Amino acid sequence: MRIVVAKEEFEGLIQHPLLNDKPNLPYLILVNKKDLPNALSVQAITQMFELERSLQNRPWQIKTCNGLNTEEVREAFNWLVDYLANLPAGEKEAKHRS
Repeated sequence: MRIVVAKEEFEGLIQHPLLNDKPNLPYLILVNKKDLPNALSVQAITQMFELERSLQNRPWQIKTCNGLNTEEVREAFNWLVDYLANLPAGEKEAKHRS
């Protein structure tokens, strides 16, 4: 049931007017609790959330993690930082003003 609520929240987020008109806005999706026996795979979540459709033409990354493993979380955020650091200067300024 929680996955249904998470999907609804995600869909609301990506359709929000402040985010919807920013095609280069990156999305980092962290899936916690990967150490549990009933943890969903990246592929399963990608399909359930229809990420390839809903985030088409947008930069995105999905990572499973265990919140207690700081290295996994750090790697995920490194992707986000690297992406933002490599945006052309004009895009950084436009995004910062919004």
